[in-house]
Amino acid sequence: MRFTVIEGGKSKDYNFTGRDGKPTPEAVRREASRRRDILGLNRHRVREMAVGVPVPAKLRYLEIQIEFVAECLLNQDDIPEDFRSDKYWPA
Repeated sequence: MRFTVIEGGKSKDYNFTGRDGKPTPEAVRREASRRRDILGLNRHRVREMAVGVPVPAKLRYLEIQIEFVAECLLNQDDIPEDFRSDKYWPA
């Protein structure tokens, strides 16, 4: 039996810095999306639509906080280089 390692996404450029080397708004949106995915919000939303079990209030609140942080970072003149740091995002 032969195993092959599949490495998806290597052909795409995930370096979301502009020509000047500063982070782009797309990078902030991607980080917010990554944090929502870690919480499993999509799974909870699908379950809510399919079965009627509501998304837990704590997760809804965290989602609101993530969106707020993303908007605040996007509204700054210069997005901080360390915008992925946990010091900006809710825990």
